[in-house]
Amino acid sequence: MRQMFSILIVLLAIGLEESCAQNTSVDLEYRINPIYSRGFRQPLYDGDRAGFFTMHRTRLILNYNDSDSLRAELILQDRRAWGEVNERQDVAEIAIFRAWVEKKLGSNFFVKLGRQGLVYDDQHLFGGLNWGGTLAHDLALGKYETQSFEAHLGLAFNSNRINELKRELFLQNFYKNMQFLRLHKRWKKAKSTIWFVNHGLEKADTTVAYTQTFGTNTSVQLTPKVKVTGVYLKQVGRNSSNRKVNASFLSALLLYKVTNKLSLSFALDRMSGSDVRSLNDPEAKSSTYSILYGLRHGRFGFIDYFYLLIEPVSGLQDFYFLLDFSLSKKINIKNYVHYFATDANTYATTDQAFSDPLDSFLGIENDFQVSYNVSKDFKASLVHAIMFGSDTLDEMFGGTPSRENQAFYLVITASPRIFEKNSN
Repeated sequence: MRQMFSILIVLLAIGLEESCAQNTSVDLEYRINPIYSRGFRQPLYDGDRAGFFTMHRTRLILNYNDSDSLRAELILQDRRAWGEVNERQDVAEIAIFRAWVEKKLGSNFFVKLGRQGLVYDDQHLFGGLNWGGTLAHDLALGKYETQSFEAHLGLAFNSNRINELKRELFLQNFYKNMQFLRLHKRWKKAKSTIWFVNHGLEKADTTVAYTQTFGTNTSVQLTPKVKVTGVYLKQVGRNSSNRKVNASFLSALLLYKVTNKLSLSFALDRMSGSDVRSLNDPEAKSSTYSILYGLRHGRFGFIDYFYLLIEPVSGLQDFYFLLDFSLSKKINIKNYVHYFATDANTYATTDQAFSDPLDSFLGIENDFQVSYNVSKDFKASLVHAIMFGSDTLDEMFGGTPSRENQAFYLVITASPRIFEKNSN
């Protein structure tokens, strides 16, 4: 991996000698993430031992910008745990995380092509899936932008490159095709987005099941200290099981800035769910909302029980409180308290008759985070996450009573810029 990085940097430097680029930069990013798990992502059961491992992520980031008319980005990354080695030492682990080019077509029009991230609004629908393997969106994005208005149109069509001449089943766990339209308007003290997403998942017979998600996301600065945000998204169509979908997402947030250093947030995120017994009825509609590509890690608790590895059929209600305190310019403290509940009925694994719905309460999670910005290119965060789960939570993970649900982890990020050139 180091040899490939070195070759890329040398080639880039040689090319810059004859380049007319306004700005070209090369950055490295290292993220070291030790985790002590006593129930991280999966509950700890009697007989289990606590785990300790260190995730190590590395990136090479190349950016090019030519007088605002042409922009490009290439990000290569490697993800591994300390001690992990390849069975074959000649097989590279490097993957492309981002690879896109954007061209300005007029005073307000742009087209962006390639593997890119989609990060919009407060990331309920499309979020920054940072370090999510090679998960990214290969698409064509048309943009019209002014100072106060944006219109983005995205078009994606995915396929395997196995047989180039014949239609075949798309084998990836991803959408076959997707189209979205985003209209965004900004005012002096408010901003609002209107969404429409057409999302197609391919079935085993190569037909495609489409769901449509549409709605709005609006934020208003009521006073210098108070901000409110409301999100409502409706989801219809058919899922990959050919069930009709009638689901919704609701989010409401109140942020109160007590001082320049202290703010408090009170919020609710509600993903509609289906009564588990309806799964036995092939004609029943699905009320289970899919968050598609919204931000997952952290939004539903740092212990990552919901929407990272599983999407609860019964949906989720997340009432949470956030205290955000800046101790100094370099030190920040956050504490989240989550109250989780199912949105629809769920049952014990032994209740085959679905006669006795479980209590909707899933648990209370507390997430404590301290962040220290040592410098502009070096920072660290320490997190403790603990879940006080219920019997219903245990049933969601299979029915075995959990012994413990907590984790400690440290995130150290270094992001040095190793090369930059500006030219007229």
